[in-house]
This record gives sequence, structure tokens and C-alpha cells, in this order.
Amino acid sequence: MKYRIEISGRGGEVVIGKVKREFYDLFNDDDTELDIEDYVWNYDFFEENEDVEIPEDIRPFVPGEWYECDDVAHECGVSVDNAYVTVTVGDTVVIDNVEANELEKGESGLTLESESEIVPDEVLEDGDTYIQIQSHEKGLFHSFEFEADEFDLDKLTLCVTNVDGWEIITGAKYNDEELEDLGELSTDGKGSDAWLDIVEKN
Repeated sequence: MKYRIEISGRGGEVVIGKVKREFYDLFNDDDTELDIEDYVWNYDFFEENEDVEIPEDIRPFVPGEWYECDDVAHECGVSVDNAYVTVTVGDTVVIDNVEANELEKGESGLTLESESEIVPDEVLEDGDTYIQIQSHEKGLFHSFEFEADEFDLDKLTLCVTNVDGWEIITGAKYNDEELEDLGELSTDGKGSDAWLDIVEKN
């Protein structure tokens, strides 16, 4: 039988990328009053700020194309603390939109497995400057299908990636076999964040 798993809830997309120190300094200069979130999200940033000069060789990405600045991290998924699981086979609902944390409790249940952790201060060098951008969304993040004679919750593993403290589900396995995401992302934007930072190890 072909089973279908959907994972929905609140989560989002996050990217972390290195930027040049000149870019970092420009947006942290009180005299310029530049807004990094305006640069990140506004495709018309330069049209609306004609007096602003940012040399092309220090721009980490074209305004609005933030998703390209991802040489440190780029992940998309639903937050572990707000993930809901639905399992169906044909028209039959096996699990109906139940919190992943609830399905993990007890002697029998799914597994939340930490796959990787990305911490800028550990990945980058002392003094490196970087940008972190988060798009917060709500809706369907992941969908998977697999063949099995019957569904066993104990064989379901949700793979978790920790991006600088934000734990998001980024994949799934069934019976230790990685499942391919069907790519049926369907979410609505609920907010965003963007900030520049510097690595200070000493």
C-alpha cells in the first residue's frame, strides 16, 4: 500500500551567508541610517534610495534576492515545536494532524533525530561578518510517499537540523530509508527577520 505523510505547521526558510566587512560596517554606521531589512526584502531598494551608494563589489546579493546569500546555511522546514503530522493511505486517515512532539512521547512513537547543527561562531573564523535571514511561514512544508504493508509509527523518523538555535524538520525516513520530499511546499508568509553579525571568539 502507498502511504502519504504530510508535515505542516509554522516554520520557514533561513539562510546564513558571509558578507564583507565594508558591507557590515556600512549598515552599522549610525550616520548612514541604512536599514538592512529594507535591503534584504526590497527589490526596489536603490530606486527608492537614490542617494545611497553601496559599491557593487561589496554587495553580497542583489536587493530582494536574499536566498542567494547562503554559503554558510540554507534550510527550509517546519519548527519542531510547531510541527503537525498527517498520515493517509488512499482515503483513509491513519494520523490526523497530530503534533510531532506528542507522537514522540511514550514507549512507542516516531523519532526526532538530530541530523546536523549549524552555528556561525563555530563554522566561521574570528572577525568574519555574516548575515542571517529568516522568512517565517505557516502551512504545508513537507510531503512524502512510501510503500508498506502497514504503517508502523515506530519506523518513522523526522530529521531535524539546528540552524543557530532554530530547530526545524528538514526530512524524513521510514524504516531507516530516506524519503524523497515531493516538493509540494504551500505556505503563507507570517513575518521575517534579518540581521548582520560578527564572529567574536575571544
